[in-house]
Amino acid sequence: MKKYLLLLLVAAMAVACQNGKKYPCPKHVVIIGLDGMSSESLRGTTIMPFYRSMMAKGSWALHKRSVLPSASALNWASLYMGAGPEQHGYNTWGSKHPDFPSDTLTEHGFFPDIYYQTKLKMPEAKIAHFYEWSGMHYVVDTLSIDMDSQINHREGGLERALDYITTQKPLISSIIFDSPDHEGHAFGWMSDEYLAVENHLDSCIQQIYEGIEKAGMTDETLFILTADHGGINKGHGGITMNEMEAPVVFVGKGIKQNFEIDCPISICDVIPTVAVMLGVDRPHAWVGKPLYNIFE
Repeated sequence: MKKYLLLLLVAAMAVACQNGKKYPCPKHVVIIGLDGMSSESLRGTTIMPFYRSMMAKGSWALHKRSVLPSASALNWASLYMGAGPEQHGYNTWGSKHPDFPSDTLTEHGFFPDIYYQTKLKMPEAKIAHFYEWSGMHYVVDTLSIDMDSQINHREGGLERALDYITTQKPLISSIIFDSPDHEGHAFGWMSDEYLAVENHLDSCIQQIYEGIEKAGMTDETLFILTADHGGINKGHGGITMNEMEAPVVFVGKGIKQNFEIDCPISICDVIPTVAVMLGVDRPHAWVGKPLYNIFE
């Protein structure tokens, strides 16, 4: 009987938390990305009230830097892979494959990203990837993803993604919007049109949060709001801070509230932080560092 009870205790401890409860251990991670959202849009304006309320609920930074060049595909790749172009090889705005050989490959023939590392540790874990820009399909290991889907949030795509998240309850989900990048190129970063679409997407973020809250998942979910790069005038890709700085927010149980992250932070640091919380191994190829200072 004692042996049986001991086995039950060990099993319960094993499933309680993948990281041994040393750090916050969410049951769900939801990454919400806004392509082209510059930190400058949150400085000196009053737009995006829900986004700002999430900052107050969690740990945040406006000085998170992109990798260079400050363009889309290579920065989203760097987010998911915890490493820069020097390691994963994606080096142009629209890269659909590495522009030069990745320094590390898994058996899938792909640089190890958070999805691969998660499946390696927890093969039964569900993973979902929703995105508006088709280029997002090429910067993740789709062999490690259960639901990989291009959506249009103005045509019911957001509702479909939210339904999947709240019914299937994947361990990791991402929803990446392709604006405000479009409006930045068309009208200019910090133009009225650019700020208006950020306000619109603010309501979409609120819809996601409230949908997860209605499903009773909020207390077990880590929310990450992030972006790949900013912009200046009608473009990006350069080395100005307006192009390189984009915000990041972490919200969830065990995350410090209303805490401005007070250390240097790169887009490569986001996923290693998630890996620590999930107890997922971080490969040597990842150069990003976990943000331990956001934990309570």
